Amino acid sequence: MRLIVGFALGLSMAVLGISSPGAAQDPSSPTRIAKRAIATLTIPGFVDFLATHGTAVWVTNEGRVEKLRHDRPLPVASVPVPEPCGAMTVALGALWVANCRDSSLYRINLETAKVVSIIRMGLADPGGELSLTAGAGSVWILTDRKGTLSRIDPGTNQVVAQVSVAPYSYAAAFGFDAVWITNTGPGRADERRS
Repeated sequence: MRLIVGFALGLSMAVLGISSPGAAQDPSSPTRIAKRAIATLTIPGFVDFLATHGTAVWVTNEGRVEKLRHDRPLPVASVPVPEPCGAMTVALGALWVANCRDSSLYRINLETAKVVSIIRMGLADPGGELSLTAGAGSVWILTDRKGTLSRIDPGTNQVVAQVSVAPYSYAAAFGFDAVWITNTGPGRADERRS
């Protein structure tokens, strides 16, 4: 099995090829990235968060999100987003990315690289240290630092439910039929059943 793994550092991105999940390597002598990289891409701007899709990776950058492939020296797609921020998610035929400039959520079609919808709703951390997730047929994002987890219906691109959670919750992940969130305030990791 061949797994492509991306690693971002500064303005360059190295793409690593891993031949098998159990490949033996002595952990006391790490392999230099230059020996493992199958490609190194130098992308102008400030590449930050990553989301994988098939043989490509989407990255946030200054004023845009870009689709990169290890076999192409430049982005294969670029979509304007005023201030993309936080960890994106790929789900339900779309790339979902928060926009810190106006606290909205962009839905971008994966095949056409076109903005399908801009959902205005707020962000728990408009500074960008956040993540969104998908599961149970919905997209989930924390939309208020006072403690609100919002559920977005991809059929209508509307917030269809809001769940009260601990204040200062910013990151979400979906697994085991639940949305998991972290909390940086005087609280704990919290689990909400979908």
